[in-house]
Amino acid sequence: MTRRGALAATLCLLLAGCGGGRGGALLREIDQDRMREQLRGRPADTIDYRNRCSFRDETGYRGSTQVEIEDNRVLYLATAIELPSRGTCSFGGPGFRQTKSGPSLELRHADGCTVRIWTQGRQMTISYTRCEARCTPPQAFARVWPVLIDMPTGRCD
Repeated sequence: MTRRGALAATLCLLLAGCGGGRGGALLREIDQDRMREQLRGRPADTIDYRNRCSFRDETGYRGSTQVEIEDNRVLYLATAIELPSRGTCSFGGPGFRQTKSGPSLELRHADGCTVRIWTQGRQMTISYTRCEARCTPPQAFARVWPVLIDMPTGRCD
């Protein structure tokens, strides 16, 4: 039996509850509908959120973000980041268009910059990819981190 076959057989036995004599107890404990939805890759809940925040860490890395999302449509997004002794970056403004609306939101600019937004629990993440042209000097982008927003409090990091 191949390694994959052995793994499948073991998983099947565990899910069927054969080892404990409980007759499929583990399988009965799994929410079958929820599992099917997750496996299908169903879109996340709709994002409706508006916030303005600023942040600064102990190294002097600082920035601000303003975001407005309604029914998974990004109506406004502007992020400015200052990297001490490295430069500045600005994400937002004209030229970005929304290319995805679920499960994560995605904005693209003609210069290649891609912004992705998603939520996980009470946290919103805004990440940036291939956005060197949005920074002065472009090398500063290598030090840019995603912006994390605690949605209930509005604080960002």
